[in-house]
Amino acid sequence: MTLQKSLEKEFVTKGYTIDNPKIIKDPYKASPLTALILFETKTKVSPKVTIKGKDINTTFTHNFRNSKEHYLEIYGLYPDKENEIEIEYKENNQIVKKIIKIKTDKLPSDLNLPTKIFADKTKLSNELYFFYTCC
Repeated sequence: MTLQKSLEKEFVTKGYTIDNPKIIKDPYKASPLTALILFETKTKVSPKVTIKGKDINTTFTHNFRNSKEHYLEIYGLYPDKENEIEIEYKENNQIVKKIIKIKTDKLPSDLNLPTKIFADKTKLSNELYFFYTCC
């Protein structure tokens, strides 16, 4: 069994609701500033997730697909901080809104940081970058 298949055994929505979601920090053990929020709804809904940043340029909003089972990928969390995530959707003609707080740990001291970043300022609207290390 691959590591991914082993980890994904924990990615279950059954029995979890918006009021009691399953939250998995760093679900693939490779990106400490990510999380998964898992839950089910009685009807198909399209959750809108807002990951609150320090300002408008670092606040992310994403609309997820219409489903009863929700696997919400959360990116861009701040280290060593209680991060605020807002989930909102419409179900049975009512707006459901939930604030979830995810406390992250300090980044590991041996985390690989970028040594050089090239940015084409004509194609960027802010100074926020996602990156990963390879090889």
